[in-house]
Amino acid sequence: MKGNSRYVGNFYFKIATVTANALTVRSGPGVEYTAIAYVQKGYVFMILETYENSRWIKVDFNGKEAFVSGAYCNITTIESKDDIPEQPDIGDITIDKNNPSFGVDVSKHNGSINWTKAKAAGVQFAIIRMGYGLRASKGGVLDSQFANNVAGATAAGIPIGVYFFSYASTLDGLKAEANFVISELNKYPGGTFAYQFSLTKNMTVLTQYIILALENIQHITR
Repeated sequence: MKGNSRYVGNFYFKIATVTANALTVRSGPGVEYTAIAYVQKGYVFMILETYENSRWIKVDFNGKEAFVSGAYCNITTIESKDDIPEQPDIGDITIDKNNPSFGVDVSKHNGSINWTKAKAAGVQFAIIRMGYGLRASKGGVLDSQFANNVAGATAAGIPIGVYFFSYASTLDGLKAEANFVISELNKYPGGTFAYQFSLTKNMTVLTQYIILALENIQHITR
């Protein structure tokens, strides 16, 4: 990718303010790169570099180079660092290998969960299974505890994300699954999900199918 300088003239530079409910900070310019942090709406980055014909932008994150999707940011030009807005107190969640957060991955197989007790026991976030796909290209099956887990964790004040296990082996199958997921996510108000949607599947399906589905889904949870 051909880069453009962050500077406009000699004294101006650009910032990116997150406009989505939540946004992933990555190690490289693409969804295939490692997620190093999650930030919430209102977070402000200093832009280090933008690229022609790419939505990805290189930013400063805690003194290190990182990348975010510019499609979910408002980019503005300011005259000095003193003009950078104060970071909102929104409790952005950063992945720190030396100080990990404790979370759970849950589905119907965990039964009925007492989320109040889970939070009291130290659970800081939850990734909830939405369901799984059908090899017959008919969409998906909703996890029987999905709605209960979303409602319970939300009521307990536990940030949540969701995942869906795909069985699609054709493009039509993946589109059907993506439409199923979008339909279910649209039943919840904006801000329900603190983390980006995750699609998991067996390795027999081509990577571009997965990327296509994520492009259709992630705008709902970011």
